[in-house]
Order: sequence, then structure tokens, then C-alpha cells
Amino acid sequence: MPAAHSNENAEPNVVTTHFNQEISSLAESKPVPHSLLFALHGPGLVAGDKEQDTATQQALQEQHITPRRRRGGWGTPQPVPENPPGNSTQTADHIMLNGLAGTCIGIDSAKQAEQEHDSCAAVVDELAMALGLMGCSCQEAAATLRQRADALDGAECYDAHMAMGTLLAHRKHHKEAAKSFQHAVAAAPGDVRPLFRLGNALFASQQIHDSQEAFKQALACARLPDDATLLPKIRVNLGISLEAEGQLQVACQHYRDAVGLNPKHFRALKLLGSAMYAQGDLQAACAALQSALQLNAAYADAHCDLGCVQCALGEVEKAKLSFKDAVNHNPQHVEALFNLGNLHRQCGEYQAGLQFYDSVLRLDDKHWRSMLNKAVALIGLHQDRAAQLALKQAYQVSGHKDMLAKEVASLCRMAQCGAHPEKLRDLLQQLPDS
Repeated sequence: MPAAHSNENAEPNVVTTHFNQEISSLAESKPVPHSLLFALHGPGLVAGDKEQDTATQQALQEQHITPRRRRGGWGTPQPVPENPPGNSTQTADHIMLNGLAGTCIGIDSAKQAEQEHDSCAAVVDELAMALGLMGCSCQEAAATLRQRADALDGAECYDAHMAMGTLLAHRKHHKEAAKSFQHAVAAAPGDVRPLFRLGNALFASQQIHDSQEAFKQALACARLPDDATLLPKIRVNLGISLEAEGQLQVACQHYRDAVGLNPKHFRALKLLGSAMYAQGDLQAACAALQSALQLNAAYADAHCDLGCVQCALGEVEKAKLSFKDAVNHNPQHVEALFNLGNLHRQCGEYQAGLQFYDSVLRLDDKHWRSMLNKAVALIGLHQDRAAQLALKQAYQVSGHKDMLAKEVASLCRMAQCGAHPEKLRDLLQQLPDS
């Protein structure tokens, strides 16, 4: 297997993380303007390999690309603390790992074997093989191979750590990937790429503040024109990590800076629009999302978020069309289907709302918010028994979470605005107290 290198000039792709909770709509009549009644499609980081359209979440491809050498000289790899398991006894898998290099096809002599053992490709190949072994400790294997990679010369050391980090991230071992990228940073001080990848891995492992620091360091090291392609992606990912901690205004500025660096960065425009919506600047949000769609008309997430903005503006029919556009481009877009169900239900179109809730549940049978709102729609259709069953199912699937109780309490408060307030209150009061 060839070394897994990343291509920063291609469009980015990474694990998607949702920050905006899906929120059940609370009114039973017409939509309430300027309210967070609908589910935005939350942002996910970009990984530098494929533009992250969160509707088409594709894994990083393990492809061999000629590694980019950093500017200037190579630093001496600094020791990075490893935390291997405390058991010093070698397991059979660990013994097998240490002997993998000697089994490579095409080795005709001990000299060739030694050279192959001490190369970037050999280290990455062994990691890939170790990850495929049943019972093999990923942490132990990665730590052992990082020590071997540290012994390689300059560029080989850097390439090995970058390739190992990319492979580990692809296999969802994000904490181990972060360690490999830290070694790459030590091997090539001042290089932007390992800092960028380190930020992505830290974010994916929920180390949000640390990811911000890595992205900020990447910005400080970036230079034009060499890093012109990567700079907007760093800005976007820093914005997403800031948004994860509620720093919307600062995040918006980074999204704007990304657009300034790359006016065709439709994802930065989408994220800007979504963040502006969350801050209540509806007109600016609408403009940013429409600009994103002008660049990429098939961007389902942008259609979905535009529908949320239009609903908040009271443009109900436009919102319906936007949500439907999102579903047309991605029939499995859960947020858009859920929002369509809420919107039709709030407009008194209960049967249509039920159809969309059922569509969500076919895609995700644990989507308890759809079950809860389905119960409300069934009340509107005078199907009281079915509504009770849907509510009971929502309660069971939610795991008795406080969030369900809060949404139910909100629905109870809003019941007086609906067409069937007494029935709705009676239904929601049937929830168990414990």
C-alpha cells in the first residue's frame, strides 16, 4: 500500500460535527418570524482534501501524492510524549507488527530489507497493516512506528508522520492522528500543513480550544503566495472551532476573511450565512446563503439554512421551496425533511407534515424530535391513540433526557396558540414524571 499523503490543493473533507441542535418547532399555528424553530445543518471542519459538502460526507482517499517539501531546512524531531499501555509484555500482534517489514514482497537481500524497514513507505504500510489486525492496539502500534519515523532523515521523517496522521484520521483514530501531526510539526517547524492537520485532528477529538491554537499558529506561519490555497481553509476551520464555543462574531470575521481570500469559497459563505442567522441578522444571512447558492446551486445545506432564514422572515412559501430544493439535491437530508414536517404542521397541513416526519424516521429511527412533533400533528388529525403511541415512543427513544422534558414544556406553553390546545395539553401531560 502506498503512503497516504494529503493534497492541500484539492477541496477539503473531514468528519462533520453538528453544533446547532435540531429544535422542535413550538408553535402549532403559523410559523413565528425570527425564531430558531428549525434545524440548521451544523458545520463540519474541512480537511484540505475535498470540499466538505456535509450532504455528501466522503472519506479521505488514501492516494499517493508527491509530498510537498517545506520551505527552508528541516528541524530536528523533538521528543513528543507518548502514552503506550502500561503492560510491557509484547502481545502476538505486537510481535507481528515488529516483524512486518521483513515480509515485504520483492526483498531479495538483508540490505534491501534494512533499507525498506527504514523508509517512510514502510512505516506507513506497517501502520495500515497493524490497524487491520484483530486485537492490535492502535495506540501501541502508532507509538512504536512514530519512534521509527523520528529516526528517519528530515523530509522522510516529516512525510512519514504526515502520512501516518492522515491514515489515522481516515480510520477515525483522531487522538493518535493528532500525536502524529505534532511530530510532523516538530520535524518541520514553521510549516503550515501539519499545524492545519493538527487543528483538524484536535477538533475531531473534541479538544476545541487546542484546535483553535493550532489553527492560529497555522495562520501565523502561512505565507503568500505559497499558502494561498490553504489560507482560506484555515480561516474557515478556525471559524468553525470558534463557533463551537459560541464565539459567533469572531467566527463570522474569519468566514469573511476566507471569502476575501477566495471569493468562490461557497462553503465559507454558507457558514457565514448560518452564523449571521444565529445572531439574528436575517437580511445579511439571506444574502450570504444566496451568494453561496449562486456559486453552487446543488449545495443542499445552504438551501436548508436559507429555508430557516426565510421562515424567520415570514416567507413561508419560499421556505418550503428552499427545503424542498435541499431534499431534491440530497434525498437523505434529515434536517430539511424535519423542517418541512414542522413547517407544514405549523401551517395546519398535518397530513403533509406526517409524511415528512415518517421520511425522517425511515432514515433515522431514533429521531425522537420527529416522533414528538409527529404526535402533535396526529392530534391535529384527531388520531389521539396514535398520538399517544408516538409520544410514548419519543419518550423511550430519547433516553428520558431533560431536553425532551424542556421541549414538551415549551409545547405545553405554546398549546394555547394552536387549533387544539386542550387535546395537546392533555396529551403532553401524559409523560411520566421520572
